[in-house]
Amino acid sequence: MPRREIRQIFTETLEETVREAADIEQFTVAYSKPTTIGSRIAKAAMFEVEGREVSKYLAGEVPDT
Repeated sequence: MPRREIRQIFTETLEETVREAADIEQFTVAYSKPTTIGSRIAKAAMFEVEGREVSKYLAGEVPDT
């Protein structure tokens, strides 16, 4: 089922009730999908250059270039 349909069903049936009961302004509807053969064989590999890891930027250890 496409996520748009899931969101539409939620909006039409529950959003107003939940919003009022929980006093929440913004909702995030999360769902998962089953693993497919394509997602197994085409998984992207992420890498970081040694010494320039994201955590070092966040800690201020690597100057912006």
